[in-house]
Amino acid sequence: MRRIPILILLSVFALAAGCGPSKEVAAKKAAAEAAAKKPVEAPKPPPPPPSEFDTLRKQLAEFTTLATACDKGWFAKVDPNKIDKWELAIDIPSMEEKCDPLLRLYEALYQPAGFRHPVLDQYLRTAALVTDRYMFLAFRCKKVGVRDKIPYKKMLTELRDALRADVAGLAPGLEGVLKLTDADLQGTGSLASDARRTWTLDAVARLPQDFTSWISAPRKENAPIWRYSLMTTSTIGTRAATTLGTPQLSVDPAVVKAAGDLATAFAGAWQFWSGDYFEAEEKGSPAQYKAMKKVSDGWRKAFAKAYPKAGK
Repeated sequence: MRRIPILILLSVFALAAGCGPSKEVAAKKAAAEAAAKKPVEAPKPPPPPPSEFDTLRKQLAEFTTLATACDKGWFAKVDPNKIDKWELAIDIPSMEEKCDPLLRLYEALYQPAGFRHPVLDQYLRTAALVTDRYMFLAFRCKKVGVRDKIPYKKMLTELRDALRADVAGLAPGLEGVLKLTDADLQGTGSLASDARRTWTLDAVARLPQDFTSWISAPRKENAPIWRYSLMTTSTIGTRAATTLGTPQLSVDPAVVKAAGDLATAFAGAWQFWSGDYFEAEEKGSPAQYKAMKKVSDGWRKAFAKAYPKAGK
């Protein structure tokens, strides 16, 4: 009678030992079947290599972001009517602390960005206007004691509204710029040769126009020189004048020569009026006007001869 329980116990242990491996094998088989049914993921493509224009794109985005923030926080709040109460039109120290970096940001981007693509040039010119108008606005808003308040308030209002309109154009302009490929920015993109020639000629043709708009006209009114717009036009125009001589554009040599003379004279004028020119102004400025008129006339004659139907 004592052997029966021991036999039963041994049988139970044997059965338990026999079931263990079977369950483990079944579990491994089920896992293998599940893995076989799982779809095989395609290997992920390698990340694109860094672009030589990543820094430039980042700078453009930073400028746009700051200008937009300044517009919302300060430009929109400029109130010319405050000078009636002998108050500043805006909190100048606060605005300058936040927005003066616009000047530094623009100075860092216009050289690497200039004359790469017409879409980028358009953005750059708008950004230059934003920078100039901000500088003018900050200067004008510091004045409180004004004898003729009505015209002064009108001037402040127009300056504020023009600045805000330029800022509003930055984001759409940046959107177009960010769509440009590296090839577009290297000058090897899809821009057709005729479009490239037109863009290049137009960049040179702006030189005498911008001289009038941003140097001679302001000086007649004793207004500030448009520093950032002028440096932008000079950079784009000089590079365009050099590009006109490339064989791919097939531009008349007389036009190429006139473009080079015009770009050189404009750069000289810009350098003259960008620095401490006041002591030499009376003696030096007539020569600058004379030089610009001479090369501008030469450009117009050469262009009209090479493209007689352009103005018709």
